[in-house]
Amino acid sequence: MKRYFIFCLLLGLNTSVYCQYVWNQKGNFPTNIYSTSFFTIGNKGYVGLGNNGTGQNEWWEYDFLTDTWTPKANYPIPNLWAAACFSINNKGYVISGTTGSYILDFYEFDPATNVWTQRSNFPGGARQDASYFTLNSYGYIACGFGGVYRNDLWEYDQNSNSWAQKSPFPGSARTGTSAFTLNNLAYVGLGFSNGLNFNDFYSYNQQNDSWIQVANFPGTARNAASSFTYNNLGFCGLGYNGSSTYFSDFYSYNDATNTWNQIINYPGLVTSYVFSFKLGNFAYVGTGRGPGNVFRNEVYELSMPKNSIEDLESQDQISSLFYNENQAYVKLNNKNGETIQFEIYSLTGQIIYCCKINDSATINLNETSKLSKGCYLYSISVKSKTYSHKFIIQ
Repeated sequence: MKRYFIFCLLLGLNTSVYCQYVWNQKGNFPTNIYSTSFFTIGNKGYVGLGNNGTGQNEWWEYDFLTDTWTPKANYPIPNLWAAACFSINNKGYVISGTTGSYILDFYEFDPATNVWTQRSNFPGGARQDASYFTLNSYGYIACGFGGVYRNDLWEYDQNSNSWAQKSPFPGSARTGTSAFTLNNLAYVGLGFSNGLNFNDFYSYNQQNDSWIQVANFPGTARNAASSFTYNNLGFCGLGYNGSSTYFSDFYSYNDATNTWNQIINYPGLVTSYVFSFKLGNFAYVGTGRGPGNVFRNEVYELSMPKNSIEDLESQDQISSLFYNENQAYVKLNNKNGETIQFEIYSLTGQIIYCCKINDSATINLNETSKLSKGCYLYSISVKSKTYSHKFIIQ
């Protein structure tokens, strides 16, 4: 997916405008809790289990279109928290975790029937706070703690209901790691072991069962952080240092450039052990545990605003820039029916696209010019005025 950064040059004023993510508070989760298990199936989110002083087995369905939580069938094992989870082909899975004692149980949830069905016990050793992810219809569990810190990786095949051990996580054995997937690779990092927090990250290639180290997380080393995939980027933030310091900062990871960029901080109270997932064009983060062992129930939605870049020129406005997660647009506001000439140039001055418009129009920069990655200029000319804009596709 192409990403656009547009810099506006209006009437000689060099004004840089960057696309910003936006957090909006949603309806609270039904209970204050942390260390839940969660996944998405279709356009619904599922969150349950967790700890609010004692383990729980409630299970909830989230409809982001109506911002409502609906109770579903309870998980068959009571008092469970910090269990691994993932979804494959419209089924959800919850694995291992702790009830005060570590367990190996493994159940499948079918939202169509609202039924939990027991599957083959996890063979990798009972644990809590593992990383988990899905790649190409296979589920994975890595790391965690079950009396010892772990760095093993296990793959679940839904078709055969079987587990296979894969190449281990190459970093130090640890718990409280974070994971997300991008372009058929999984990324696992952060975590805690023997009094140490980590900021290293590694990518896992399912095709050749191999790991490579990628750029370190730029924030303070931490564990129990939020992580998810959104807008073709990986996101990671929140968490704590294993004692009294909790975090609200958030970062996005670009796999094409192997770089991290800080985004706007989480607006809620500092927290750790949250749920997080993408639904529709939004990502959702909620619940958790904060300083003083306080449990959270707040939920926030992360989005790219539909009109996140807009050039306003008071009464004489003739153009606006619009950005969403997929494309960038130029909207020409031709109120007086005058001829507007619109052109796109390379930085060497070569014209790539040109058109003349006599009424209002919206031009999709991607569709009109099929631009590759790089830096470009466009100009809008009307009467004796010319407005120039620079944009970068990464």
